Amino acid sequence: SQKIVGDEAEVALLDCVRDETLSALEHADSPESFEAAREALLSPFPEGATRSSVREAWNKWRATDDDSALARGLHISRVWDGAGFDLVGLAHDDGEFRPVRYEAKALSGGPVSNVHLSANQISVYRRVCLQPDPEEAWRYRGDWRLVGVLPDESAINLNGHLDELPALLDELDVQGFTHDGIVLRINRRSDDRSSAFQG
Repeated sequence: SQKIVGDEAEVALLDCVRDETLSALEHADSPESFEAAREALLSPFPEGATRSSVREAWNKWRATDDDSALARGLHISRVWDGAGFDLVGLAHDDGEFRPVRYEAKALSGGPVSNVHLSANQISVYRRVCLQPDPEEAWRYRGDWRLVGVLPDESAINLNGHLDELPALLDELDVQGFTHDGIVLRINRRSDDRSSAFQG
């Protein structure tokens, strides 16, 4: 049942990610800019099934203008469950396209929710947001967002709840502890609803 709830959160967020990506793609006004956008969307993935799936979805969307074809390609976890994020999209800033990775988590309707992050999800968050590796800069450029999806399908950017996490994990590492994941206890105020696509 937990997987079903998680899958529903991903599907609920997918429409928003598709719309945000299409909005970014409005800045593509030449074959060269469409190629830059495509390369940005593909950049988080090594060669393999996931990269091929995203590429095929892009090509079908370009050939047919079918937004649902593009959306299928953006739903990464349906092809690769170990990517460290569920969905990928595009943002456009300062004249450049960049990939945005979304990890979707279902939240309860109440003020407190428990959110599980796997070690892999934390690793991708750190590589993208905190400690870029110069040797793999092309793969980890862009952004990673932890997004909470409420029962009414509204979304909340939870990255602010991760601010203290790196220091806490570093302290555990120094003491010789390892983990295969953590559970964050998210305390939300009633006015905490904000766009998952800001910041």
